[in-house]
Amino acid sequence: MRHERECRIPASPSRLVASMLLLIMGIGVLSACKPRIVLPREGIFDSKTWLAVTVPFAALRDNPEDHAQVKTLLRRGTVLPIRETKIQGGSTNMGLAWYRVDSQGITGWVSSSEVQAFSSEWQARKAAAGLE
Repeated sequence: MRHERECRIPASPSRLVASMLLLIMGIGVLSACKPRIVLPREGIFDSKTWLAVTVPFAALRDNPEDHAQVKTLLRRGTVLPIRETKIQGGSTNMGLAWYRVDSQGITGWVSSSEVQAFSSEWQARKAAAGLE
């Protein structure tokens, strides 16, 4: 009959502590190596390219003026890309922005007092979903 002996090296407390520290440090290093996506903070580019209608009905006008003829009405929650922006100055509408948009084949201007502008389509759609 043959007997085999298992040979073990007794673990000293200092060896155990060193092994545990290496294991913890290895886990820390691996968790720090996760890929991260860093998005730019809003406002860096400061370009608003999408809008969402925030009032029940926003007037789509011929020109960027309060008294311009209304071509059609845009319903609350409508999301559209902005084609052009004009800032109107004056005593009654100081710094009012007008956005040129296309809606169902009709091009016109909508006032910033009736919509909210966003940097991305996703932001505009998220805001519009909260309005309905």
